[in-house]
Amino acid sequence: MKRIILLSVLAASLVTSVRGDEGSMEDKSHYTLFNPTPADSLRVWRTDHAGVVPFTIDAGHVEVDVTAVSYGHDDELVGFVFLDGIGFVELRQKLEVWRYGFTQIKIGLLNNLDAEVTIEPYETITATVQGGSFGPFRRTLSGFGDVSARVKLNLWGNDGGKTALSVSGNATFPRANARIGSGRYAAGPSVEFAAKLPGEFELRIDSGASISEDARDEIQSTFGNLISLSHAIVGPLEEYCAFNTAVFTGRADWVGEIRVGLNYRLSRNLEIYAGSSFGVTDNAMDYQPFAGVAARF
Repeated sequence: MKRIILLSVLAASLVTSVRGDEGSMEDKSHYTLFNPTPADSLRVWRTDHAGVVPFTIDAGHVEVDVTAVSYGHDDELVGFVFLDGIGFVELRQKLEVWRYGFTQIKIGLLNNLDAEVTIEPYETITATVQGGSFGPFRRTLSGFGDVSARVKLNLWGNDGGKTALSVSGNATFPRANARIGSGRYAAGPSVEFAAKLPGEFELRIDSGASISEDARDEIQSTFGNLISLSHAIVGPLEEYCAFNTAVFTGRADWVGEIRVGLNYRLSRNLEIYAGSSFGVTDNAMDYQPFAGVAARF
């Protein structure tokens, strides 16, 4: 994992020498939240489905991204139970998570600075435990999820060039029912990088860290990394594949998943999308399909 973080930093450093090639561009530095960028000067809009983009929303404009529905499924061995006349049998837990209306809202503050908030309006978590003739025992929790926020500053490449880089500050607020959310505040920095590759591919690399307190009031750090490739299939239809990991201090295991999806641009400011994540480690959800719509105003 340290190698991935190091490679991300090295890649960002090496491309600074070639980040030019931007040509002559309009000076948009005077546009703000209260002096919006004109419609004919808006940059090409890129959403975060393949990974958080280093590009900000134009000043005075808003992006609303709603994952209408997502479903997570996980089936894992949680232990063994002794049954008379049978002996020890496997005790398995099936976890099902439904999320509805997962919403991300971005607003452009300056030409190279935006802010966003992410809300989980409603989710249900159902855990079913069964082993042989033992069970099934089912429990369902539901309610409002956590709220998170981000402020992102683009350092270069917002309006042109082959590469782009941004830095962000992120925070999570435990607004969910304690049985659903983490119940803890978390905050930390992140770096987002994108590059145009030969063959009309786009590379994205996101690296970040967050600090929170665990249930024993001890500080825990989380390090996340994502790398993705996206490519237009035909016309406004785009495909992508991303590999996402998370490492936690004090734990030997890590969480990894692969996400694949399709984005279809209905118009300049409207996009629909669908995809799924697949766990590659035992402690990740087996699969998580999703579908939604995004719009820029």
